Amino acid sequence: RVQLRPDVPALPGTLKELDSLQKLWPQAVSLCEKAMTRSALQQKSAGRRLLHFATHGLLDPGQPLLGGLATSDGMVTVADIFHW
Repeated sequence: RVQLRPDVPALPGTLKELDSLQKLWPQAVSLCEKAMTRSALQQKSAGRRLLHFATHGLLDPGQPLLGGLATSDGMVTVADIFHW
């Protein structure tokens, strides 16, 4: 398992989870490890009805729009997603 950022530890079991989901939905597009970038997430999620994330989520209770998902090259915030 690859740790993509030093401040965000790798999540155990995510590759096994991905493999299980791909067996259920073979047409699914996956973004795994270093491929899970901000721009790839924006591009690949466009027009999709269902998204599944196996990554760290970060919460900012004082400013919820600044919470979001960890990617290999930073973070995608809730505000980012609203602007897509």
